[in-house]
Amino acid sequence: MKSLISSLFLALVAPVSVTASPYGNPFASRVPSPSSSPSTGTSPSPSTSSSTSISPSTGSSSSPSSSPSSGSSPSSSSSPASGNATSSGGVSVSSACFQPNGVSVGWLPDGVDIMTIETKAKSGTKPCTYGQYAQITSSSDYGDSQMDYTASDASSAGAVYIVSLQPWIPFNQVNAQTIATSMNTILSKGPNVVWLRFAHEMNWYISTNTLNTDTHPYTGSTSDFKTLWQNIAKAVDRSKVKMFWSPNSPVYPDTVESIGTSWWPGAEYVDIVGMDAYPQTEQTFADVFGDFYDTYAKANNLPFALGETGFGLTGGTDDQKKYWLTQVSSAAALERCPNYLGFSWFEYNKAGEGDFRVVMGNTNIAAEVFG
Repeated sequence: MKSLISSLFLALVAPVSVTASPYGNPFASRVPSPSSSPSTGTSPSPSTSSSTSISPSTGSSSSPSSSPSSGSSPSSSSSPASGNATSSGGVSVSSACFQPNGVSVGWLPDGVDIMTIETKAKSGTKPCTYGQYAQITSSSDYGDSQMDYTASDASSAGAVYIVSLQPWIPFNQVNAQTIATSMNTILSKGPNVVWLRFAHEMNWYISTNTLNTDTHPYTGSTSDFKTLWQNIAKAVDRSKVKMFWSPNSPVYPDTVESIGTSWWPGAEYVDIVGMDAYPQTEQTFADVFGDFYDTYAKANNLPFALGETGFGLTGGTDDQKKYWLTQVSSAAALERCPNYLGFSWFEYNKAGEGDFRVVMGNTNIAAEVFG
């Protein structure tokens, strides 16, 4: 199936050849299973400079059915600090974390202590974000054990904790208040803030996408999704839990605009706009993200971040990885997208699929890029 899917993407994704994750998106085999064991690495002492005063977006929302760019922008009190990756739209990362060219760097670690990755990438620095996957597998299992075991690691590293929570039950069976309770439990483990990347890459994982062969697709209508998203946004403490809307890069027949028509829940319910992308060719940051950024982040005056990224369908060559890591951490990226906070790199080596690592692989590419 891998060669078939790759061929389909190469044939259908035009003119910009981008996928949100290998084979278009992270299949279940790329995401740690509910039984995954925690990292046993030792974390450093907590950062004392982590920002704690993070206010929610206060802008008026466009209705769920309206164009994403038609919503009112957040008030001037939460307007993005242009060209400053530390804070944007009322969302911030620690000023002490690693931000080359003003771009925040974070990781999705493959069972490796995040400080081991960060130290090898750039000695003496702290990660800005720490990504973790979890799944809602039933009405009684909301992935708490998966989320909890790395929450304290994120806090100790001084990183913002990003939870990618995948609903393996229908949208209309997910309880928003249960998710809010789970978020409060995570916050009690140490993080000052959680970015909740709920149902990430929803336009890929949805069961109606025939290119997706994942064994646990998302099920339900786009209307069910938007209603659920809004209910979660109302249930959580938005001063500490930031709603991170992170679709897949457009895959034919999707367009930047059609993603919004189907999946945009309204600006009032979104704190961070994101997009996952794994370019298959050497494109610029502006080529990959420019139109999407303008339509959702710029139009609604919201922060923009990459929930996960890497190169290509199978991880790419060392040169390709170096090229893309340089692009996403460049001053040009922040100049093109002033609300750009930063990215989380998919630091995974998946047997039979690809090695996306830029730190823990055979070559420490990140050290070359970051000097």
